[in-house]
Amino acid sequence: MSKSIKNFNISLLYLSIVIVFSGIVGFLTYYFYSKPLIEESIPVSELKNEARLVLDYNNGSRRYFEGKVVKGMTVFDALKQSSEAGNFDIEYYFNAEAIIVNAINGIGSDGKKWTFYKNGNSINFLTQEITSGDEIEVRYE
Repeated sequence: MSKSIKNFNISLLYLSIVIVFSGIVGFLTYYFYSKPLIEESIPVSELKNEARLVLDYNNGSRRYFEGKVVKGMTVFDALKQSSEAGNFDIEYYFNAEAIIVNAINGIGSDGKKWTFYKNGNSINFLTQEITSGDEIEVRYE
């Protein structure tokens, strides 16, 4: 076998390896990045001494947070804890009677507002306490 044919076969082998490796990397990238990072795990009714907070960005994107319920914990407390765990900012200010949430994760101040629900009912997030099994929804609407 001539030296040039041997070199050609080795080059073809290396090219095949690179193509296969690229295909595997491409597949893994698609597989992991096409799925939401946080998915709804278990029904809220099955949470023991825990509650769930859902951020609904009103664009098809939702983030879920689950955590232990502490006596006296308010919805606002849970939102602050979720922001630390989920690495997002909450922009808010105090006025004479309440806390106003301007933006969550940089989203806000375009005519819509962040509204808060506990188990489907609209609530005052500053004073509403959380109990085990509650689902808190924070919706941008």
